Amino acid sequence: DLPMVPAVAGLEVRGDTAQLAQALPRGRRRGLEVRLPALLTVDKAAPEPRQSAYALGRRGAIVAVEGAAGPAWAPPGTEAPARKRPKRLKLLAGGSAAERLKALNQAQGGKGRLLVQPEPEAAARAIYDYLVEEGIVQAR
Repeated sequence: DLPMVPAVAGLEVRGDTAQLAQALPRGRRRGLEVRLPALLTVDKAAPEPRQSAYALGRRGAIVAVEGAAGPAWAPPGTEAPARKRPKRLKLLAGGSAAERLKALNQAQGGKGRLLVQPEPEAAARAIYDYLVEEGIVQAR
C-alpha cells in the first residue's frame, strides 16, 4: 500500500515528503512530489552514489531466515531458461526516417483473413496459424 515511483533520477527529502526528478525517455525529466514512505526505483540516469554510501552497506549484516520467500498470496515460481523474443516489426533497413515511419504506419492490406462468425475450432486454428507465422509460438 505504498506509492511507487519508477525511474527516479534525483531526490530531495523535506520532512514527510520527497521532491523527485523522474527520468523520462530522450533525457527529459518530470518533477514529482510524493508522501513518504514510498517505494522508489532508481534510473541509470541518476548520479553515482557517494563513496560514503558503500561503507554503510559493508558494515551491515545479512541474516538468513528460514521460510517461504515472497508474499503468502504469490504462487510458487518456476525456473526456466529465457527464450528469445520474436521480432514482430518488419521495417525497412535503409531509407530516411520519414520512409521508415511511413512503412510502419501503412496498413498491411490483403495479408489476413476475415472470419465472420466462425466455428470455435476454425477460429482457434486461424489464431494458431497466425502465431506460428509470426514466430510467436513454434509449430507442433
